[in-house]
Parts: sequence; structure tokens; C-alpha cells
Amino acid sequence: MNALFVKIFAERNCGAAELGRDIRKAWHVTEMRGAPELDRASLRSILKSVPPRERAALHNHMLDTEHDRILYSDFGWSATAPSPDIIQSAAHAADTLFVGVTMHPAAFAAALNARPRTPGAATRQMPLPDWLAQPFPIHRRDGLGDEEPRLPLALWTAKARALLKLADTDREVLLLQAANLRETAEAALTPHMMRKEDTKPGFARIEVPNWEPALRRLPGRDLREFRLQLDDGIMRALGYDPL
Repeated sequence: MNALFVKIFAERNCGAAELGRDIRKAWHVTEMRGAPELDRASLRSILKSVPPRERAALHNHMLDTEHDRILYSDFGWSATAPSPDIIQSAAHAADTLFVGVTMHPAAFAAALNARPRTPGAATRQMPLPDWLAQPFPIHRRDGLGDEEPRLPLALWTAKARALLKLADTDREVLLLQAANLRETAEAALTPHMMRKEDTKPGFARIEVPNWEPALRRLPGRDLREFRLQLDDGIMRALGYDPL
């Protein structure tokens, strides 16, 4: 397959922007949009027009609207849970390579604590066990069908399940891990896109938090509770050992 388009699905901090930039440098392909394209000066002006306590809600509304704008053309925000129904109904999906990038769920949770990338979300650093018990706000652009807050590991599970559901369709789907993009991405991508002449692909190193020491210190009861938010089958399907 020589894809005309590439669409990257990756949760916050999992490397969508970096991988997209690296793909554009080395392959003849059009990357579908996945990040807000709102003019920053206009955005700041609009947000300043409302009281400070209302700005996070307005900002999230505008980001949801931006996701809606590109949902049927570019399949939405890169961090959304992909919709197989929308993708299957789109004629251009047949010419699209879909790339899902994941991070180990505990590493994803730690990165989300450090960089939530969601207006109004908690930005206070806290120990990983405390953060894992902290519900995270969900918005329409998350693509989960409701806006009930989810615990970070439950959020990871919902997004990972959606990626695997897409991979079960007849579309061209690659699933990669953020931790080893440098080692695996070139071999995985090359059969699906036309390489630019005299160009050697290079891939950014995605920052993956070291989560293991914090989890090793957890009391057994807490660890068992966190395990209930994960699905061993989903973790294995994405190449991770269950907790």
C-alpha cells in the first residue's frame, strides 16, 4: 500500500506531533490534522472576554468544536478514541494509513499528571498512587460517548480498546509503542508509504516517565485496585505485560 494519507491516533504526550513531523520529512504522504488550528491571538482575546472562572469551560468548548470540525474529514483530534463507524463510512479511509501510538498505562498516567494538556485539569504534581485515584475530566473530543470523568488508568483502557477495535477492521492499521519508536517505526511504516528520495527517516525520542519504582512501593491492596481498571488482554495485545 502506498497511502495517500496518514492519520495518527495517540493519547496526550504519546508522540503524535513528533511522529507526524518525522513522517512528513521522510515520506510522500499527507498527514491528516489532529491538533487544534485555532489562531492563538484570537483564542486569547476570546478567553479574556469572559470571567476567569469561565475560561477553562469555554476553552474546552472551543477545542471540542475544533475536533467536530475535522471529525469527518480528518477523523478528529489525534488523542480521540477513533470511531470505526465514521472511518468505515469515509471513502478516503481506504487510502489512509492509520497509526496508533500507545504508552504503558502507568507511564501514560505519570505523563498526564506532568502535562495534562486539558484546560482546567489539575496541574499540581502529586505522587503517582494519588494521581491514579484522581478522576480526570473527559470532553467530547475524547470520543468516549460520554463526559464522565475517568481515572487515568481507566482512560488509558478506554482509548486502547478503541484502537484495537479499529485494528480489527479491514483498514490499514499499525500499532506502535512510544517507548521504542526510534527502533521500530521505520520498518513498520516503510511498506505503507512512498519514501522520499535520499532521505533517511529519523524519529524523535519520546519522553516516557519511569513509573516502575512508584508502583513497586504500592501496598498490595492499592495495586489490586488499580489492576481492576486495566484489561490484561488489552495490555498483551499492545505488547505490555499486565501489572
